[in-house]
Amino acid sequence: MRGVCRRGGGQGPAVLTIRQSLIELTGLAYATGEEWLAFWRERGQQFDFERERGQGDDGSTVVRRPKFFGSEIASSRVIFVVDVSGSMVMWDPDAEFTEEGWKSIHAPPERVRMNRLQKELKQVLEGLGPEVRFNLIAFSDALRRWNKALVPASPENIAAAKQWVERLRADGGTYTGTALREALEDPEVDTIYLLSDGAPMKYGEERLDARYREEILTETARRNRFRRVRIHCLGFDGEGIWPKAHGPRPPSLAKQKTGDFIRFMQQLARDNGGEYRSIP
Repeated sequence: MRGVCRRGGGQGPAVLTIRQSLIELTGLAYATGEEWLAFWRERGQQFDFERERGQGDDGSTVVRRPKFFGSEIASSRVIFVVDVSGSMVMWDPDAEFTEEGWKSIHAPPERVRMNRLQKELKQVLEGLGPEVRFNLIAFSDALRRWNKALVPASPENIAAAKQWVERLRADGGTYTGTALREALEDPEVDTIYLLSDGAPMKYGEERLDARYREEILTETARRNRFRRVRIHCLGFDGEGIWPKAHGPRPPSLAKQKTGDFIRFMQQLARDNGGEYRSIP
């Protein structure tokens, strides 16, 4: 049981196998090792696996669904579509790390968007139950699909997906439309989580064009009219701080209108049965 408490990169196939076995035995679905250990200390020796199966401490059923930047993963057929464009090297200030207070030319690693994405994505993968089928798509001005189709959230598949996530690097433009088309091509998916930090660009055009954003919204609505795939959108929608180590802030980012990006993501989610969540 203690091994289940290992967090982050330490959760390999063996730990995930233990978690899935505990879910099957107890009918409970705690998300973290700490929760499992607390359960085991309090009730493990007396737990009646037949009579109490599926009952939490107060007799209610316990379901702990994983969350992606606070957005609960309720689907069992899901694709995570994530932006790995060059702007993902930016970092976002918080109470501890402010632009004025941070003097190093290197960004604080824990606030870099790409680092946060990788950490959060690996954690949500670790929390997927054995009933879930999933896939990953990373996009910039190139498209990288982890697998050809949805696959079961087995310990082996999750471990392989986490390794793939660790190899992602931020570079290139933000071709959101291409990534959405690719995700909607999967006949099994019923939910898409789209994460980005900038308004979509078009091949051959680095400018942010309102007409192109409208094209994406229209095309997605048409493709999804009968599928009714839920599209939840998550955005690093702050201005962001360009790391000094990367030289001057690119002109394309200086021209970016954050309001246009937010409105696009909100409309995309609203049109497709999803929600928009801002990432602070």
